[in-house]
Amino acid sequence: MLFRSIGLGLLAAGFPLLFEARWPVWLLAGSSIVALVAARWVPAIRARLGRALHGVERTSLGEIHFPLAVAIVWSAWPGDWLRYTVPILILAIADATAALAGQRLGGRAYTTSEGTKTWWGSASFFASAFALTAGMLWFHSTRDATAIAALAFLMGFTLMIVEAAAWKGLDNLFIP
Repeated sequence: MLFRSIGLGLLAAGFPLLFEARWPVWLLAGSSIVALVAARWVPAIRARLGRALHGVERTSLGEIHFPLAVAIVWSAWPGDWLRYTVPILILAIADATAALAGQRLGGRAYTTSEGTKTWWGSASFFASAFALTAGMLWFHSTRDATAIAALAFLMGFTLMIVEAAAWKGLDNLFIP
C-alpha cells in the first residue's frame, strides 16, 4: 500500500506536464473519491478491494483526503510548477517514508490523539520533507543556499508536527 501511495503521488506530481486547466484534475479527484468511498462503504466492493485499502487499524479517511488535497493544491497554484510539486512530493514521499521507518525501525514511541507514533518515523518525515524542499528549491529557484536551507528546515519541521498531530488521515489534507 505504501508503494502504491508513492506511485500515485509521483503521478500526481507530474500533472503540470499533463494538464493546463483545473477541470481535468478535479474530474480525476472526484472520480477517485467516488471510487474510494464505494470501496469503503459498499459491501460487495469492500469485500473485493476493501482489505487492501483499509488495512490501517485506526479509522482513517486519508485515501479520500489525498485526491482532494491534490485538486486543491492544483487549483491554488495553477501553472506554478514548484508550488504545486513540492507539497505533493512531500505528501507522497515523506508521509510514506515516515510510515515505513516507524514500522521497520520502531523504537521509542510517543502518544498522539489516535495512538502512538515513533520518533524514527517523525525524524524520517522531517528528513524527507527537508531534502525534498531543499532539492527542489536548489534546482528551481534563485534563492541563495542559506535561504533554501532555512525554508527547507521550517517546512520539514512544521510539516513533521502537522503529520504527528493530524487525526483520521487529515495529514493528507493538511500537509500540502
